[in-house]
Amino acid sequence: MPRLLLNTIALDPNRWTADKTPHFALCDLLLPIAEAGFRGLEVWQHHVAREDDRAVAALRRQADDLGLDFPVVGLYPTLHHEGEAERQAFDTARRVLDHARRLGASVVKLFVGSKGTAETTEAEYARSLTFVQALCEEARTRHLTLTGETHPDTLFDTLSATRRFLQDVGAENFKVCFQPYDFTDTPRAVADYAALREQVLHVHLQGRKDDGLSLLAAADLDYDILLKALARHHFDGFLCLEFVAGCVVPDPAVFDLAHVLETAQQDRDFVLSLAAKHALALSL
Repeated sequence: MPRLLLNTIALDPNRWTADKTPHFALCDLLLPIAEAGFRGLEVWQHHVAREDDRAVAALRRQADDLGLDFPVVGLYPTLHHEGEAERQAFDTARRVLDHARRLGASVVKLFVGSKGTAETTEAEYARSLTFVQALCEEARTRHLTLTGETHPDTLFDTLSATRRFLQDVGAENFKVCFQPYDFTDTPRAVADYAALREQVLHVHLQGRKDDGLSLLAAADLDYDILLKALARHHFDGFLCLEFVAGCVVPDPAVFDLAHVLETAQQDRDFVLSLAAKHALALSL
């Protein structure tokens, strides 16, 4: 049965800072999240990557007590490095996989590198391919599936690039996290999803209107049509509220967690209503 998740990246204003040190510790977010009625979470990498094993185990116990779980953990590796930088990147990725297992996740969502296809040299592509193939094997031994996010400035930055890299990696546990390439073009979003649907395990949702964040109900992208397409193709993975209205602020000091959770609740209720309308058996 498909599930609707909330991404903890929406709840941290430091998501785009250089060092990405979280403004909120994940342990301090879990109670407000549970009180807002959410149950499943996609965890931003930096909410767990700096924690030790004991702290991650404590997060799992706290979540269990609150009726929460962590089906997905996010990962944002640089794939094309070589030498010591490559080793460090792989060690970090492996550590995130270990934490994902401790949290009880089944999926690790990753950015497929940090450079777009057109800017990636043949040598960088080859190193990126080797990195992801090795990471898929590490994930397999931990009973995890990796999902690459369709996103600009990565090796999943176009439909053709996504298909090529999936084929080149050739791993059964390497799937797709689908996010529309253009949040103003509903027909293209539906067509791209349909083209990738056999590999899509995970879908990111965010409301965008006039180059800013909005409620899903007011977004330029028609989520009614997209949810109808998901239902028609019998989608059976994770839908995730990635960003929500109010979560981007000019200064962390003015970030209003209660307000952001309220807009997330509005998006959640909207998605659940669309799922019911189109007979998509979506649970929390």
